[in-house]
Amino acid sequence: INMKKLEWDTKFWGLNIYDMPYSKNVTLSSYNISDERYLIQALVDPKNLSYIHELESKGFRFQEIKVTLMKKILPVNKTVNRFMFKEISPDDLAGSIGIFGELFWRNSRYNVFSEEMVGKFYYTWMINSSLGKMDDKSMGYYVNDILAGFVTYKIRNSSLIIGLFGVMPEFQGQGVAQNLLNFVSEIAIENEVELISVDTQG
Repeated sequence: INMKKLEWDTKFWGLNIYDMPYSKNVTLSSYNISDERYLIQALVDPKNLSYIHELESKGFRFQEIKVTLMKKILPVNKTVNRFMFKEISPDDLAGSIGIFGELFWRNSRYNVFSEEMVGKFYYTWMINSSLGKMDDKSMGYYVNDILAGFVTYKIRNSSLIIGLFGVMPEFQGQGVAQNLLNFVSEIAIENEVELISVDTQG
């Protein structure tokens, strides 16, 4: 069994980052990692306590919970005002690195790094998605021409997969998230997608 190197993450953080697949016996020496600095993530079923204990005995520590939510597509009850939405351009994100750190740092697996670096990581993700390099689309919800919320997504097979989803701090609690979800549902229906999925972490 080979670990998968997360190429984009590795390039951004400047150290090799691997995803370790499940194995009954955790033997890191078998992976022939020669790097001086590296990071390994292992996704574990929380019911598999014996595997969790084995990982802990090898120096792993709990970092976050990841839950994948999936929803079957149903007609949206309320029509979305499409004039409030537009594709995000890199210029729309100018000066917002700190905001992404505020939104994502505490609940990111990468909070072993500084909030500033985590903000830059998700900011770069947004920039790349706005250029179609990571997710296919980066859509913003605007209030008086100010970016209030955002969602990135890609459509693969019969699923719409949400990458990043967030509401700017000054617009939280004002229904922006629901408008974003309604928008995504409409896009899914238009593309004859059966499921929407999103990973939540924290």
